[in-house]
Amino acid sequence: MAYTDDEAEGLAEFVSNYFFEDDDMEPISFAVLPIIWNTNETTCSLEKQIFIRGTTDDGLQSIYKPVKAWKFDLSGEKPEISVLSKDNNWMTLQKPRKSFETEIRTVLITVNFLHLVKKTPQLNEKVIWNKLSRIFSSYEVRPSENDLVDCKAMIEEAIKHDEQLTKSEYLMIFLGKKPQKRKRTDEDALNKERRDFIDDNDYADDAENAFDELEDGSSEEEDSDEEPFDSVCCICDNGG
Repeated sequence: MAYTDDEAEGLAEFVSNYFFEDDDMEPISFAVLPIIWNTNETTCSLEKQIFIRGTTDDGLQSIYKPVKAWKFDLSGEKPEISVLSKDNNWMTLQKPRKSFETEIRTVLITVNFLHLVKKTPQLNEKVIWNKLSRIFSSYEVRPSENDLVDCKAMIEEAIKHDEQLTKSEYLMIFLGKKPQKRKRTDEDALNKERRDFIDDNDYADDAENAFDELEDGSSEEEDSDEEPFDSVCCICDNGG
């Protein structure tokens, strides 16, 4: 089926407590869907039906809809992920169901990573992973390059559509590496190092240096309550 982004009619819905499943009712990541990069005509051909379940209207209404594509937006204060329903309506994803987080872990971390390096390309590796560890502090296994390796093809495609991403020295160094996941023992050691680094005084010093050249600046207080995505309902000011 061919369509353009302009054909996605109506106001976007905001879906929380969501999860996706295939036609066998097995959990599946929305990342298996085609990505919409621009408004050019795109053809969607899915091997299986994929459905979203969740709640809208601030939890007052349940939804169950087939979906056919997804996209992400890095231009705002926080990244935004949306999926396109079969009837051409965009649905913006908020917090997933807790039990579904592991299914979409790598794509959520990768989108947040891209948002960070697009917004502040001068951030160094240590500050980037410290910040992502704070955003995803509820995860048992902290974010790492392993998550980016799983989504490397998506990152390479994102750069083709957003030249701003190429300004990140760390991102370009990562893409130049041979894809290789760290062993779990190495990962544990790295995570311990990051936990030590989250000490407030150390983080404040490094963050201040990393953001020193920014005109608007950034404070640790703002970082402390940051979440991966906005939690707004359809009737909020920034909810449409």
